[in-house]
Order: sequence, then C-alpha cells, then structure tokens
Amino acid sequence: MSRRSEFIGFCPKENRIFEFGTGFPNFERRLTFEQKKQLSANVVSVRPDNKKFASAFLLFPFIRIYNAHNGQLKTEIRFENNQQFPEGFIMGSPTNQELSMIMNNYRAVKSTNNFIYALYVGKTNQDLSYDWNDLAAFGNHSNEIHVFSWEGEPVKRILLDRAIFSFDVTHDDRTLIASSIDSMDDLFKYSLAWD
Repeated sequence: MSRRSEFIGFCPKENRIFEFGTGFPNFERRLTFEQKKQLSANVVSVRPDNKKFASAFLLFPFIRIYNAHNGQLKTEIRFENNQQFPEGFIMGSPTNQELSMIMNNYRAVKSTNNFIYALYVGKTNQDLSYDWNDLAAFGNHSNEIHVFSWEGEPVKRILLDRAIFSFDVTHDDRTLIASSIDSMDDLFKYSLAWD
C-alpha cells in the first residue's frame, strides 16, 4: 500500500486495512515518506463521545484535531516556540550533539468532551539531560499542560507543582490525576479551576 495519509485504519468486519485521515503536516521542506513518518511521532486521544480525536506531536509543537468518522482534519494548532528543525531525527547516523538539540514538544494527550489536555515539554534533549544509552532515564517530562477547545482555541495553561510522567482528567474537567516516576507508589490529585 503506497500511503499518503497520516494514519491507517482497520475494518475487522472485512479484515481490511485502509488509509485513514489527512496527509502529513506541512514540515516546510521536501521530505521522503519515511522521513514524514519519523517526524510525525505523536500521541492520540479520542473524545469520549467518539466524534473527534486529537493528535499531539513530539517533534513539533503541533496539535491536530480530526473528525473521528472519516479522519478529516478539522484544525491544526501550531504553538510558536522557535525550535530548530529536528535534523538529527531523520539522519542515518546522527551525532550525540545533533540528537541533543532535538526539541521535545507534546508527550501525552488526554481529552474530555469539552477540552484537549496536552503535556508540553518545550525543551531540547540537552536541556532534559537525556542519556541516550539509558532509556529508563526518559522519566518525568514536564509540569506544563496546554488546554485547547475542540475548535482549536487555546483555553488555559496549567502549571503543576512537579514534573509528571502521565496524567488523566475526569470527565467533568474538575480533577486532574498525575503520576511521577519519582514517586511510583503515589498519584497526585489537582483540582482544576475554571474562573
């Protein structure tokens, strides 16, 4: 299958794989299909009512919102953070210096029927002191969560009192529960204010 779409779908009734969604984001340079796939590393959250889904990108500060029924792109949000293009990620044999300059953007995304919550890092691998030989070192990501409406409008920026690894939000948007690699036996509960 020669793909042009960002996602693939699977129909269990027909045991069929098919292209799903819109094309890859515009990375503002000419890239091969394989490079586009590499640069499109993302995390996805489906709205609980199954009408839309959101995709948040690791290597670029992009969030895309899609119609869940047909994969049509509804809107794309691009957060401006002046990052360099992640050359090291698409090179055959990048140096440690090239890898260290890669910017980490969105590491996790969750959603309710009202909002999209995306854990934003906004730091290079060098800033995060990632040890490329120790994958266990890729622990807590950030304490910053960006909140968007399903129309793509920025709603709020949440700053937690600690860096977290993962999180979820209650369906009523009132409580955020987070986990941290530093405290494996604990969950952290935050009340969300909407004034």
